Amino acid sequence: MGPMSEHELTEEEFLASYDASRWPHPALTADIAAFRKTEEGGWQLLMVRRGNHPYKGYWALPGGFSEPGETIEQTARRELQEETGIEGVQVEPFGVYSTPGRDPRDWVVTVAFLAVVAPDCPVRAGDDADQAVWFDVASDQGEDGSVALSLSANGVLLSSRFMVNQHPVTGVRKTQVTDHDGFAFDHHAIVSDAWSNCCLQAQGTCL
Repeated sequence: MGPMSEHELTEEEFLASYDASRWPHPALTADIAAFRKTEEGGWQLLMVRRGNHPYKGYWALPGGFSEPGETIEQTARRELQEETGIEGVQVEPFGVYSTPGRDPRDWVVTVAFLAVVAPDCPVRAGDDADQAVWFDVASDQGEDGSVALSLSANGVLLSSRFMVNQHPVTGVRKTQVTDHDGFAFDHHAIVSDAWSNCCLQAQGTCL
């Protein structure tokens, strides 16, 4: 008598014999675009300077790898607390980023989250971030419809230029970055999308 086919097994038998190594598994991360409003009515975005390779010394959004047994929302809240000290804030997902090669270490897929933080919320760098800094955000639209986004703090300037497209079904804005400087990984794309769907879309009113 030959081995039983999968459709002849009970679910318990199927799961006991299932070989999860048949399919490669990406690592899963969460990245958080945390904004706050200034007294002057502008916006700031919290960035961390990476203390470890890869992209050591570059600026990134707070974030990190998901751990077994937690939801991706729990990952976002935990990483935000570990890297910046911020806790107890609402986080909302706005995008998934899976371009091959976006992380030089491995196949890594990230879920990006938005958060709005109180203006007086203190921050402190922790975990693998050696600095956590609020960057002033400014944008300017060119004659060709492109948006020039700049983040500045303490003499550091991060920049991105992008076109804005809109998904036909959901209406969610998706940017196409044409130029960028100073960001780790593909965080220029995540930041550009966050700005377009948060502050730019609402004409200065985040979320």
